Amino acid sequence: SQRFFVAADSMVAIQALRSSFGNQTVVFLDVESTARCDATAQTRHLSCVEHAIIEQRLLSRTRFIYTSYYSSFSEISIRLSGLSKGEHASGCVTPVD
Repeated sequence: SQRFFVAADSMVAIQALRSSFGNQTVVFLDVESTARCDATAQTRHLSCVEHAIIEQRLLSRTRFIYTSYYSSFSEISIRLSGLSKGEHASGCVTPVD
């Protein structure tokens, strides 16, 4: 079975993916850090920056990356991964409400 690692700044987005694909299929770093560092929190706080760096390193170790458009976070993850053009795709255009 396939599993998907999700790095998102929105627990709503993670919960939507988990309800569509299942809790065992969609994994993420941890609930507490993600909830604390979501779009409504102090995203520039040191612990949130550390959380983001860890997520980027984990993403860079995956076989394929789906990214958001115009995302520097996504761009760094792709560059760290060394993935070629056919191994990543931009696909998230509309935010999940």
